[in-house]
Amino acid sequence: MKGCPVRCGARLTTMGGSSGVLVLLLLASCGGGARHTRAERPFAFVTPAGEVDEEARGVHHPPANPAVSGPVELEGVLGYADLHAPVLRIARSTRARAGAARAAASPLFPANPTLSGGVGPRFGIQSTGVDVELSLSQQIWIAGERGTRLDAAERFAELTDAEIEQVRWSVHTDVHAMFHQALVARERAALAERVVAFPPNVLRIAERRVGAGDTAPLSLRLAEAELAQARQQAVATAQEYRAARLRLALLSGWPASSPPEPAGAL
Repeated sequence: MKGCPVRCGARLTTMGGSSGVLVLLLLASCGGGARHTRAERPFAFVTPAGEVDEEARGVHHPPANPAVSGPVELEGVLGYADLHAPVLRIARSTRARAGAARAAASPLFPANPTLSGGVGPRFGIQSTGVDVELSLSQQIWIAGERGTRLDAAERFAELTDAEIEQVRWSVHTDVHAMFHQALVARERAALAERVVAFPPNVLRIAERRVGAGDTAPLSLRLAEAELAQARQQAVATAQEYRAARLRLALLSGWPASSPPEPAGAL
């Protein structure tokens, strides 16, 4: 059952002369609802440096080091993405909302106490005096609302963790797919480099045959065109490979100045 806010207060009234009476006014029943016992669950927050603790990041693979040059295995890129993927870091930052919900529900008193007072004359039939009144009120929650709010904060934290894990799985699948696309682009670039080595030999043979008068000059022009086409293809595949590495760096949070070079076979 949802509780409602009540206020407990005390009022001090001073009568005329030297006598005084302290009157305690119970504005509402202050008896709390059922006690709520719960196990505390630690929250993980993103540090200023962008790192999170082991529970928060859920790293399943050892992260690679971008400062070390050389090919990188898929597991290393996945581990690095666990820590530095932009989408995943944004998702983990939402843990602060769950922590704020728990912090808001944890205090025993949801609001600051209110102190008010007043002074005025009192006129009686036989005497006069001065009335001084002080009132202190404090809002509290009854009927178990604090426990309900803590339960809601806990469920919100679990929902946040589930959403973060969903984003993490999406990042892993995207990184995995892009890693293999980069492998394909690497093999195509390597094949284009091997192909571009043959047209120069064909061109030299065509030049000798034309020089010897064994063939028409058209064959020389065809050999030159094939060489130019092979070189253009090699440049295009190299650019595709570079673009695939940059996309992989963008997904995993890798520094774009030195995108990862995928290691392994198709």
